[in-house]
Amino acid sequence: RNPAAPSTALAQALETVFTFNPIDPLKSSDKGDKERPLILVGPPGGGKTIAVAKLAASRTIADGGRADGVAVFTTDVRRAGGAEQLQALSRILGAGLITAETPNHLAAALKSRRPGRFTVIDTPGINPFDGDDMAYLSRLIAAAAAEPVLVLAAGGDAREAADMAHVFAELGVRRLIVSRLDVSRRVGGTLAAAHAGRLSFAGVSISPRASDAINPLRAPALARLILARRNGTQNLDGIQPVNAGEPSAPHRQAS
Repeated sequence: RNPAAPSTALAQALETVFTFNPIDPLKSSDKGDKERPLILVGPPGGGKTIAVAKLAASRTIADGGRADGVAVFTTDVRRAGGAEQLQALSRILGAGLITAETPNHLAAALKSRRPGRFTVIDTPGINPFDGDDMAYLSRLIAAAAAEPVLVLAAGGDAREAADMAHVFAELGVRRLIVSRLDVSRRVGGTLAAAHAGRLSFAGVSISPRASDAINPLRAPALARLILARRNGTQNLDGIQPVNAGEPSAPHRQAS
């Protein structure tokens, strides 16, 4: 018997249901035009701020410690300590942080960024079931002309995660970052969210350290993870940093 057969079969099945479209913080390195910013969205406590820091750190590290290839913005001015947390992380990276209190301020600030910068925007925690919250988030996304990427913590209730992903998808979200995978024993909520929102997996966080990358997630690694968790073990093998030399596998765009 081939011990790898269950994992291989599951990976093939996952590829028929889910899509995988990793975020690459290096994609604007050689381009002179302004890349479309990423704006990270999600419910409170989902891990957006640390995900912003991780993405910025990946580009900074790849650039040899220079932070001039990164532009970091925050609109998280409503939560006590929100901007301060990201400011502290930005100081560690050597990257400046621009705070925008309104959608109009954000649009104006983005116009001044230099071409070729990898741009990522933090947002306040949003209640997807609150109309005012969602209207505000919609205005932020439009003002930034940015791609919204959902950040959800692993381990949540599957039906709640599915409901939230479906609502965020209505704002144009097409990709999902899964946070706190290292401290979660269940992945059902993650799978339910991706399926309900028809979201591609953009990456996973398997460490609380800002210097550790948002790692891509491929079907084979997800299959091994599911089987390991079913057996009560932790298996993060195969989930490697996006800039660690792993070849990019072909992926289908989420429809």
